[in-house]
Amino acid sequence: MKYSRYNEFINVNEKMYLYNTYSGALINIDDKTMEKFISSGKSDIVDNDAFSDDELEILKKCRFIVPENIDELTFYLDQKKEHIEKDKTLRLTVAPTLDCNFRCPYCFEEHKKCNMNESVQEALCNWIDNKLSKKEYAVLSITWFGGEPLMFPDIIKKLSKSFMSSCDKYSVKYNASMITNGYLIEKVGSSCFLNECNITTLQITIDGTKEIHNQRRILVNNPSGTYDKIISGINSLANDSCQIKVRVNLDKLNNQVIEETCSQLADNIKNKENVYPYIAKMYCMDDLNAGIEDSVLKTEEYVISAIIFSELAEKAGFKVKKKSIIPKAKMWYCPAPYGKSLVIDPDGDLYYCWNDIGIKEYRTGSIIINDNDEFYKQRKLWHSHAFDFHNDCKVCKAFVLCAGGCVREKIRSNKDYTCVDFAKCSNMVIKHYLKQ
Repeated sequence: MKYSRYNEFINVNEKMYLYNTYSGALINIDDKTMEKFISSGKSDIVDNDAFSDDELEILKKCRFIVPENIDELTFYLDQKKEHIEKDKTLRLTVAPTLDCNFRCPYCFEEHKKCNMNESVQEALCNWIDNKLSKKEYAVLSITWFGGEPLMFPDIIKKLSKSFMSSCDKYSVKYNASMITNGYLIEKVGSSCFLNECNITTLQITIDGTKEIHNQRRILVNNPSGTYDKIISGINSLANDSCQIKVRVNLDKLNNQVIEETCSQLADNIKNKENVYPYIAKMYCMDDLNAGIEDSVLKTEEYVISAIIFSELAEKAGFKVKKKSIIPKAKMWYCPAPYGKSLVIDPDGDLYYCWNDIGIKEYRTGSIIINDNDEFYKQRKLWHSHAFDFHNDCKVCKAFVLCAGGCVREKIRSNKDYTCVDFAKCSNMVIKHYLKQ
């Protein structure tokens, strides 16, 4: 047996812990056991005689020690490939429109006044039906996106009905979620609309305190605030089974008021049973988001704030577990480069990433236009990063936590690799968790 390459020793409050980034195992070890590890020196080989049978069994079970003939990196990459090959979910993000009733200053999208016309809707329904007819998928997962998707609820209802009909025809499971600014929830009839479209998860953004939110989550040509109306919409779903994820886009400004932000959410949201507030780092992509570079938080700042916010949210009664922010091994950072996810704009054009939507030179295909050299070029760019990783990534203990990072950031910024905040700071996250 040998010691795992993914082991880390963490000292907290004069106690020593052993953590494995791959298995996620975390155990407290006493001084005597620590001495056994130290006595092995620089050798990776385990001295079986130094440990009792019970100790060896625990170390094996938690993958702190592994067979000598196993290369853990190769094992992980093989496991990753197997997971991807076995995946039978067709993930589609559908944008009925790129138009939006908000004009948030940090938004990366150009809000074109267009919506999916009937001919594109019909083509999309036929395209999905054809995909499912090949019996290659067991699940169809739809995410409604925009712009603001709730500006065109009738399109969503019509398409949902067709998608669900195709799923019934081919015995495919169906699930749907929506990313919305939440302003029009009550107007579309909330619960009835969501049930009719089988939408079980909503992501809604509340950008800090009411004051800060109303300064940046703003309506088109209308200075009135949006905070109260969004909260009212969330409360209209209080007794519904729909899960609501409340996203707080964090930057240097609202990072200073995270305690007040959580307190206001707790005071204003009536039923916390299905509400999950969380913090997401506002970031600036090299080819988008021009002008917000100076407001972006550093990695450590963001991670610390996210930890604190999760604790505050849990104490406030939201269904948030502070343990859930501990990073776990994953088989992909994103399913896009493996051909397991597509984004569809109102023109029927296909993309691999939400952040590319509407940028025609980034198209990877179309449900209407035949394949061409530009589509092949974009797909090749994405696929080239599917299993090819920089050597710095391969030797990093956090590699199994980030699975290689964001491919879009690599190909649009010409980077060798991109680090994921929570994976990079996993040791710090574990330390904070243990201190609690």
